[in-house]
Amino acid sequence: MEKVNDIEQLKNICGLLFLNFIREMLNSRQSYIYSKPVNQAIAFINENYNTKITLESLANNINLNSQYLSRIFKKETGLTVTEYINKIKISNAKHLFCYTNFNITNVSLEVGFSSQEYFSKVFKKFEGLCPKEYKAKLKSFDKTHKYIKEVNEMDMFKEKSTQEQMEMMQEMGKRFLQYKYQTDVITFKNFNTILKPGGTVLVGDSITEGFRASELLPEYYIINRGIGGDTTEGILNRMNESIFDTKASKIFLMIGTNDLGNENKKPDEIVKNITEIINQTQEKLPDLKIYLESVYPISKAEHEKIEKTMVGIRSNKDIDEINCQLETLAKEKNITYIDVNSHLKDENGNLKLEYTTEGLHLSALGYIKVVEVLKPYMSK
Repeated sequence: MEKVNDIEQLKNICGLLFLNFIREMLNSRQSYIYSKPVNQAIAFINENYNTKITLESLANNINLNSQYLSRIFKKETGLTVTEYINKIKISNAKHLFCYTNFNITNVSLEVGFSSQEYFSKVFKKFEGLCPKEYKAKLKSFDKTHKYIKEVNEMDMFKEKSTQEQMEMMQEMGKRFLQYKYQTDVITFKNFNTILKPGGTVLVGDSITEGFRASELLPEYYIINRGIGGDTTEGILNRMNESIFDTKASKIFLMIGTNDLGNENKKPDEIVKNITEIINQTQEKLPDLKIYLESVYPISKAEHEKIEKTMVGIRSNKDIDEINCQLETLAKEKNITYIDVNSHLKDENGNLKLEYTTEGLHLSALGYIKVVEVLKPYMSK
């Protein structure tokens, strides 16, 4: 987490994932690593939850007997395949209710329910409220302030000063990023055992992590190795899991914005780390095609959509400096540099409003524009 100056800024950046992490830490819940076939099944479900998935189709996709899959899935996850699918659907439905203006019908269709009545029944089973009641509850208080309110009501925050609360939450934020990084790297390591050779791997931070490859580029075999909050040093510490062991034939690398925003690194330091990522990759996998993407722009426009606490201390001046050096680096290393940055900027040099959700991350239109730029390189 970046450094903030008052509790109100923390309220703006405290979201659902952060609260869930705190709850998990308080309840000492354990993260389990499943067997290879169950991991395969979960990966398929997470990618295709909004389509029709049956036990038989899932088993066929991962080349297993359906009865065997049903038995080990329930044993390891505690849920039947259908229950797990519905759990993922409802989790995504809650996200849509919280962060979009979709009505109940649109949300039910978006997450893969053909019947709104059945969607409501499943939603109530998992949440104890029907969708209409859940939406009404969301409207009763601000979407971000409600999370901080719940956190403040926890025993561990009672009778603490504002400064103490800030320090505790900042520490939890750091622990959350560490926890997510560690669990994601373990997941990558497990998934690498089932990957087919010849894929295209995307390596980066949350912007890469949010790239929905199955919808945006369904004709290509894409392996996503983005981790929210990650930096150039983070990638250097996960080269095996994210590059070397993926059996990929191409890599698209886009990293650096969190080095600026979270670690206040200078452009030269960031480029030095990216150079090391490329050097190690070329030494280990000399036949791997490397595509080096520009760091994407941010927006500091005076607009209600822009969350300044998310953008933080990042600047397009620093980003442009990094990209200038990256273009030179690509020529030196005989790899392909892709200028995505200029395609995302407005006339003032900011990330276009229609391409962002809050000034840092991309909207659906932003990702569609990125695909337009990257797609010609996918087929080379």
